[in-house]
Amino acid sequence: MPSSYQKQFLKKRHSYVPLSNLKIKQIIKKATNQDITSKRRIFEGYDNEVYDITLTNTDHVILRVNHFPSAGFANEAWAMEQCPHIGIPVSEILLLDKIKYLGQEHDMMVQTKISGQSYNNISQKITPAEQKQILIKTGELMSKIHTIRVKGFYRRNPVCNSWDFPSWKKFLSVTIRDRRQEKPYITQQGFTSDEFDQMIGYIKIYQDKYPCQQPVLTHSDIGLGHVYFDEQLNIVGLIDFGESQ
Repeated sequence: MPSSYQKQFLKKRHSYVPLSNLKIKQIIKKATNQDITSKRRIFEGYDNEVYDITLTNTDHVILRVNHFPSAGFANEAWAMEQCPHIGIPVSEILLLDKIKYLGQEHDMMVQTKISGQSYNNISQKITPAEQKQILIKTGELMSKIHTIRVKGFYRRNPVCNSWDFPSWKKFLSVTIRDRRQEKPYITQQGFTSDEFDQMIGYIKIYQDKYPCQQPVLTHSDIGLGHVYFDEQLNIVGLIDFGESQ
């Protein structure tokens, strides 16, 4: 369950004007050719306005609208499309588009709803042995994702299908440069200048000792709230690829 601080943060983060019922109805009609019988807003993520929507045929779909764009939904959709080829269950994307609302353009996505429950919803109901089983299966899932080869490091440019950094050395060099700029904030929290330099030194060791010649896709946000399980604790879905790199 989110803490009181998290609840306050989410409330402030989602203080924008939400989509009108008419706009939601239009989007869902375009995506599914169905009408809406009910909808429930979900306040969990940081960047998206999210709804669980029941259609007239009783199916459920998820509507997500991005209010704090960084990479938008194009990269997320691309990452999701790679997963079924290697046996990773993800939502089917029914509509990926941009909408104008209150004078601003937003990325939006309509996707099928994953069945089952997230680990966060079942964690209090399972035994330690079952928890171990879940962690092993989640590790196997991550290993599968890491077999998807990509052509560069960090973020993908969806327009030209290129990546921010062509090599491991360049990626880590820029990381070191950017982390150095954060020195004033770190020392303000009580760390000494020598301790900060030691932290940077660890990144250099990582750069030299563990070179990566073949980058692969990473989910980068695979907290167990994003992994869904059936009653037999089999993984039935992985959600939220917004941070994939």
